[in-house]
Amino acid sequence: MARSRAKPPALRFRGPPSALHAFAPGELGVEAPDVRASLDLAGQPSIAPLALEATQLPSGAAHVRLELPPTTPPGTYEGSLRTAGGVMTVAAEVESYPSLRLAPAQLLVEAGPGDAVEAHVTALNDGNVPLELPEATAFGLFDVAGAERGVLAAFTSPEGGEARLGALADELAASHGGLVRVQIAEGAGVLAPGEVRALLLRLRLSDGLERGRTYSGTLSLHTLRYYVRVTVGADESRPRRRKTA
Repeated sequence: MARSRAKPPALRFRGPPSALHAFAPGELGVEAPDVRASLDLAGQPSIAPLALEATQLPSGAAHVRLELPPTTPPGTYEGSLRTAGGVMTVAAEVESYPSLRLAPAQLLVEAGPGDAVEAHVTALNDGNVPLELPEATAFGLFDVAGAERGVLAAFTSPEGGEARLGALADELAASHGGLVRVQIAEGAGVLAPGEVRALLLRLRLSDGLERGRTYSGTLSLHTLRYYVRVTVGADESRPRRRKTA
């Protein structure tokens, strides 16, 4: 009596949509360039065929990478994979992948103490979950040369020991430029996966900024750390309000 051929085990992928990974036994033949898979996505047409990237490992197994559309919602999707060893069941566990991008990649501002400035930026949700853009937030500024001045103050202090640490701490504290209060005047709210939206940012700078210095800070929005650099003009006769594109 002929022995029935064993059914290949299910191949389970896991990761964000653009980088789902799995390991497979080498005898399944997943290293072949014509390997294809199809997956059933909830509420969407079946995606087929999907090309897989496979790398043969010294152990004989294979490392397999599957890529889905970046906006594929989190969840488990089932389908099939056809290899040299036959057809096998595939399950793809798509993880939540929040990701936000802003253009320009960084914000450069020229302003004075206490100024209110406006900036137009464009937001892109290139993840797979909705993101809430708050109407108001804040972040701190620090003098970009503050650490260097602090080290100099410590090493040139006529006293040693704790006095040098105190000189360093005092200079670092003095380099803090206070909080920048940020209002998303236009474009706040839920940003859907794949959505692009123009934003109008209004930034209120601290009165504690010192003229002639340059400060930097990071605006945190979800996974994004958005770099902001503020150059404080030395001309005190300059108008108090200024816009920057």
